[in-house]
Amino acid sequence: MGLLLKLLICFLIIFLNSSSKLLGKDFDDIEISLITIGNGDELYSMFGHSALRIKDLSSNPKNDLVYNFGVFDSRQPDFIYNFLSGDLNYFSIIEQYYPFIQSYLYEKRRITELKLNLSSDKKEKIISLLNENFKPENLYYKYKPFSENCATKIRDMIFHDEKIIFPNNEMTYRQTVNTITANKPWVQLGINILMGINMDKPLNSTSAMFLPENLELATKNTLIAIETDNLTQHQSRSDKKMFSFFYNPNFIFFLLLGISVFLSLSYSKNSIQILFVFDFILFFIVGIIGGILGILSVWSKHDIFNTNLNILWALPTHLIYAGFVNSPNRLANIYRLGSLTLILISIFVLLFQQKSEMVTMILIFLLLAFRLINHIKSSLNSSHNIISSSSL
Repeated sequence: MGLLLKLLICFLIIFLNSSSKLLGKDFDDIEISLITIGNGDELYSMFGHSALRIKDLSSNPKNDLVYNFGVFDSRQPDFIYNFLSGDLNYFSIIEQYYPFIQSYLYEKRRITELKLNLSSDKKEKIISLLNENFKPENLYYKYKPFSENCATKIRDMIFHDEKIIFPNNEMTYRQTVNTITANKPWVQLGINILMGINMDKPLNSTSAMFLPENLELATKNTLIAIETDNLTQHQSRSDKKMFSFFYNPNFIFFLLLGISVFLSLSYSKNSIQILFVFDFILFFIVGIIGGILGILSVWSKHDIFNTNLNILWALPTHLIYAGFVNSPNRLANIYRLGSLTLILISIFVLLFQQKSEMVTMILIFLLLAFRLINHIKSSLNSSHNIISSSSL
């Protein structure tokens, strides 16, 4: 355990001693608020953040505390490995309110505070659950993006026995994530490729609250708020246009498709050599993507990686095929026809199952299909030339 974590636990024990005293107080003097932080620039902060503020109005400021469930140590050994495998430990800390807020004000993130209208019994129940969750043996939990995170931890406490009021918009996890990542198209593309069919399940009133802003909305609708404070008027950074048209994947893949068509129509020796390198790189990269999808699907404990149908077009075997893109072999043509069939199936999956951002994926499919068809055509021409030479 790192020195930082040891210090955090020491501070946590001190704060727990203070917060445990709340259980014996008049709960009319206790104010409970939901704090929602807007989207940030980094991938880990892109979906926002939630925390609970517990304020004792009858005491000095030291009992103005924030219960934060979304803390991780990026310096822990094998961080990326643990995240992908589903073994990444997140932990919870108790912080003083003002230092907690200042860090987000500095980042110019949107911050709202929803003061909750709760009975004394409900307040006591929440504080009791908080004290149980913040015992040293309960501090750590296995992070899961859509079922175990800062928002779902709070959801399970404040909606412990409440009927949740949340508009049913029939969106899936994938569609919700696409909305959040709309202005970061490369991130959106990566997520859509990496995530399996569990991302295409429709959200209900409970599961929708994996997202902090949905937790805020449901809390506002269900636990009638006394007051909402907008602590900053800053627009969340990831709500802004963060990309140039020329950096957009739609433009990049359209450009690659155009280059491929242009070179295919040119029969110069240089064009053929460039296309060989182009095809080798293209299918090698797609093969690596397919290998990653296959490994995550069977190895990771994250159910979001399970049954990933993108492996239909991102075949791991493309790693091998990359070295034989110009082969006139009959077996190579059978492989090409099979790959084309799987790309066609992938289009139907995209349209009817994933319902994801389609333009970029269609361009990728067209690029792969065009190259495979071109390989088949070149192979047949080579075979025809060999037969003609033999007959002569």
